[in-house]
Amino acid sequence: RQSDNSLRVRLGAKFQVTAERSMVPQTHTISLLLLMDERISELNSGNVDATIMSQFRMVDTRTGRELESLNQDKFFCALQERLRPILSVFCDSVVERALHDIRSRSPSILAALHDNDWATFKQEIRKWIPESEGGESISLRLWMEFSQLHNGRPFNTASFELPRPENISPKAMPGLIALVDDGTRVAKVKVPVDGSAGRNDCRSFLEVDVVPEDKPPHTVVIPSTGATRFESGHLVAEFPSLVATNFRPDKVTDTRLRVDTPKELSDWLIPLSWRVAKKPKGPGFTLVGPKEVTLGKNDLATVSIAVCFDPPTLPDLPKVTARLSAEGAGFKPPPTFTSAGGKADGGVLTLESAASVALEVKEAGTLKIRAESSLGGDPVIHEVKVNKPPKQED
Repeated sequence: RQSDNSLRVRLGAKFQVTAERSMVPQTHTISLLLLMDERISELNSGNVDATIMSQFRMVDTRTGRELESLNQDKFFCALQERLRPILSVFCDSVVERALHDIRSRSPSILAALHDNDWATFKQEIRKWIPESEGGESISLRLWMEFSQLHNGRPFNTASFELPRPENISPKAMPGLIALVDDGTRVAKVKVPVDGSAGRNDCRSFLEVDVVPEDKPPHTVVIPSTGATRFESGHLVAEFPSLVATNFRPDKVTDTRLRVDTPKELSDWLIPLSWRVAKKPKGPGFTLVGPKEVTLGKNDLATVSIAVCFDPPTLPDLPKVTARLSAEGAGFKPPPTFTSAGGKADGGVLTLESAASVALEVKEAGTLKIRAESSLGGDPVIHEVKVNKPPKQED
């Protein structure tokens, strides 16, 4: 590594028994990871985004002395010597004039050669030498000669376009898109979009028109609480709950989503309908399990209780926390969660789907399992009768 954007690679000569070190045609693949500014599409107005330049030096393997390379003067001398036989079909005056003008003509010819543009190359050749019956074959021979000498020069360049993020646009939808407010923490909006692959360069803002009692009407601009992301064909943006930040529905006249996009795209301004999610009356889950178990020979029994998440009653609240506890029948807390239906911390379970709990009891009696919901309301209680093991007959 020589600098932030350049590096030096050493390729050794191949060893041979008779010639020792020798130059043998070989192909070396050198992989580079090129990191570009994500604003590259804003910084460059043209199609070409990146150019890579290479320079090679030949070194004597015994002495380490750098060998002389094909400089510009030697390049044009070698080019004139190679072109003279090809141009010999023309009269001497045409040949001499063409060889004299090669320095001024070569930049445009080499540019077409570098871009692999055969049509432009032929046009440049026609400007340089007159039309003739063998013009096509002469152009082909010139292409080969220019290519061989050009590739022998110590400097080479390559230009290419960087992959750009996919264009995006909001889909036309009937009615207003909902801004769903959970009333305590977050207000979320999901906008159907066409295209989104690879985009991470959009910013979202919520514009709220309010009419306070003691102030003139004005607009409050709220930035999103996290990065604007794309999920399953939707743009998703989250903002602080308007209810929790003391916005009143009767004082809010309009809400809009503003999405700032890169320069090459138009910014969006999407009308929204603010909707406060209604909390369900129930806790958001149920406890399902046996009503009765019997202790085994070793005076142990395992009670499995399913904690069933109830998504139909929670359309806008994707998570609910259940705090579980149990007492009786010789049970010792905390309960053990036996399946991945949520995230557990001690006796607290954050539900995203159904989960199950295993409780080990050691005494006959009544096991009472209690689950309190983060949504409030009365706790859910499930009781299990634990029976003594049956008597064994002699």
